[in-house]
Amino acid sequence: MKFCPLFSYEFKNRLDERSTTEEWEQLFAEVYSTRSSYLDQDYLRRDGLVPTFENRAEQPTVLGIKSTRYHDLAGGLIGRWPSFRLIALVRHPVAAIHSWLTSGHEFPTEAEAREQWRSGMCRKGGPGEFWGYDDWKTTTREYLRLSEAYPEQVRLLAYDRLVRDPLSEVRALFRWAGLCFAGQTEDFLARSSSGGDRHGRSVFKSPSVAERWRAEAEPWLVQAIKDDLHDDPLGRFLQEPGGVLA
Repeated sequence: MKFCPLFSYEFKNRLDERSTTEEWEQLFAEVYSTRSSYLDQDYLRRDGLVPTFENRAEQPTVLGIKSTRYHDLAGGLIGRWPSFRLIALVRHPVAAIHSWLTSGHEFPTEAEAREQWRSGMCRKGGPGEFWGYDDWKTTTREYLRLSEAYPEQVRLLAYDRLVRDPLSEVRALFRWAGLCFAGQTEDFLARSSSGGDRHGRSVFKSPSVAERWRAEAEPWLVQAIKDDLHDDPLGRFLQEPGGVLA
């Protein structure tokens, strides 16, 4: 499992939408065999913010990549390899933007929320950056399109549903992706959904954190997004629980 290679020191912006299949295959091969603190999230693991799984294969047959950037490259990767799977985790738009605006790690302290919530320009510094409400709409529309066009390779997962029933949702997700659901995965899901760590980068949180935006989000932000999505197909993501996703 590796974290956002194209944002890492080793592979920073190496490929783009013009890159060939062979270049992507070479990148994946190098990412698979490269150890680094960022790619492997070692610095978070040392602080107990992400888990360590004791049972590991010597040579895993699957390369998993987590990325919060470079959404514009996703469509070009679909269809190149039959075994390629893409999972898009989609959160309620108000929850997603509120989380960003209140994160000390992600929203610049000198920026003004009312000026930046839509464009996210205060956080964009190069290729692959997607911040703000307008980018939430752009990327969500694209992943919806891809999931409808390539249902065997692209799957949308509602953040709210994952939080409310992690065991069932992850079991179904693993079946779809062809992954083995092991006991240590079940143990992790139990621990990660019952912890009380309030660190912004910790995966060990109480499920109540997902609902915090309901009490904290500014009324103007809630209303602006509701008005904008009125009569818009993306309005489904305002529904409970977490929109109508497969």
